[in-house]
Amino acid sequence: MTFTPRTRSHRRRRLAALVVVLAVLGAGWFFLAPPSIGGQTSYVVTDGISMHPRIHTGDLALVRPVGTYHVGDIAAYRSPSLHLTVLHRIVAITRDGGYRFKGDNNTWIDPGDISRDRIIGKMWVVAPGVGGWLGRLRSPGLMSGMAVVAALLLFGGGAQVRRRRRRRPEPKWKDSEPRWEGAPAPKAAPAPAQGVRPFAGRTVVAPPAPAPRRPSVGPSYGRVAAAFAVVLACAGLTAIAWSSPTSRPAPTSARYVQSGRFTYSASTIAGAVYDSDRVTTGQPMFSRLVGPVQVRFDYALRLGAVQGASGTASLAAVLSAQNGWSRTVSLEDPAPFTGRRVSLTGTVHLRRLQRLVQRVAAATAVPAESFTLTLVPSVEAHGTLAGRAFEADYAPRLPFTLTPYELAPVLPTTAAASPVRAASAGAFHPSQTSAFTAEGSARVSIGPGRLHMSVSLGRILGPVGLLGAIAAAVLALRRLRGDRRADEPTRIQSRYGEAMIAAVQSTLTRGGDMVEVESIEALARLAERYGSLMIHERTDSGHAYLVADNGTVYAYFVQTEEPEPALRERLARGERLDAGASAA
Repeated sequence: MTFTPRTRSHRRRRLAALVVVLAVLGAGWFFLAPPSIGGQTSYVVTDGISMHPRIHTGDLALVRPVGTYHVGDIAAYRSPSLHLTVLHRIVAITRDGGYRFKGDNNTWIDPGDISRDRIIGKMWVVAPGVGGWLGRLRSPGLMSGMAVVAALLLFGGGAQVRRRRRRRPEPKWKDSEPRWEGAPAPKAAPAPAQGVRPFAGRTVVAPPAPAPRRPSVGPSYGRVAAAFAVVLACAGLTAIAWSSPTSRPAPTSARYVQSGRFTYSASTIAGAVYDSDRVTTGQPMFSRLVGPVQVRFDYALRLGAVQGASGTASLAAVLSAQNGWSRTVSLEDPAPFTGRRVSLTGTVHLRRLQRLVQRVAAATAVPAESFTLTLVPSVEAHGTLAGRAFEADYAPRLPFTLTPYELAPVLPTTAAASPVRAASAGAFHPSQTSAFTAEGSARVSIGPGRLHMSVSLGRILGPVGLLGAIAAAVLALRRLRGDRRADEPTRIQSRYGEAMIAAVQSTLTRGGDMVEVESIEALARLAERYGSLMIHERTDSGHAYLVADNGTVYAYFVQTEEPEPALRERLARGERLDAGASAA
């Protein structure tokens, strides 16, 4: 027996498919490969509302470097002050080649000029909500679940393959290609079983091949139903996505804490009053023993995602009396600062203040023991919090009682009893917690539970999926129509063409047995069992599908012109079937 090889068109199709796959992989690498593997596409997961309404929290932005950046381009850069990747719009280019950025939803420009080497690239495309999905995929629970499933598939699949290999009979192939070995040596024919006639001719066994699939030969109604189900699902997704708003009002609330620390010190003489030559925070100061008093206030803006903080700060001392008289002495004039911290210092001349108190007391008849000196720092800070601009004022107060003999801080009774407790009293460490609420928007999601997606993503996936599903439904209907019109050999060829080989001038081994099976599915299962191809023989009488194993030929006959019993009788007598052209 000789075999007809697969047509050259089939090889050309495989080569064309390989070229297409390589082209798709090359294009994917060129457009999507990150710099870590030699590509030029960087991935930025956005956070905040500074680029509303175009970009929201959880979006995935793909940025690529370009030759020239222009005003209006949205680009990502590495911020030298925040140490983060920022995705904002270019609003100006300086004469020295620096770039200035600003968020579309911000009212201020990002601090500092950004040099060209800090720009990562221009935004190429943004995928709404995809960054949030990627963040959920990186969760430990989901990663552990995926690892368990992968392990089960790996080891379970391997065990199944080993079991199949143990059940598979001993291979009967000596060479990968069939070849003529001359007439077989005569051997004693086994006694035919009752109802089975000896089969003349040469046994034809195909070379080993992958096990064929076993789809149904009948019309593929399941594919049509599945395609229409996907069409309905995509149509529903499209209708819901385009009838829903992409964002909704969502005020943003964030907390921040302003705190400070008062300290003072003055030189003195160690002796009966003071243990050392330095007066420190919490101790009273006697005018006869101490010199000028150095006061200090350290301000800090803590907690909250504060960015670009700056402002102005000053320090003053307010001298007041119980009758309402007061005078303010500036210790440090207002000065700008940048960052979350600032320190204010000043000098209080105690003897000068006491002389002023005596003059005021003499002029107003107010007792000199009823005056108070209060340190008042004033801080006006502003910056970005939760993607919105905010302003904060902070002016804590530290009071002292001022008499003609001493200056002492006003402390609780328990703190005043011990110098250690006095230095750590709450009056020296003021703190203020504030809440900041800003108008903002949130992305609207559709879908149940963890399967939800943003409306913006649904507006993209819905129409694209709908077009693909409609195309699949049309193809399924055309195939169903062809299946219903085609005769059985055509349907068998369309389903099992990859698992068949066409035979020309075949003869069957003398003394072999022939077993006729009831369906092509049964013959396909036998081919899978023995690891062989099905042999398709096209004759003047019709079509014969054969599987040979150890001298036994399993056959399935289709649409023969002469009655099938007569065909089987011819085969049993060893008559050769005239071969015709085959399209298998």
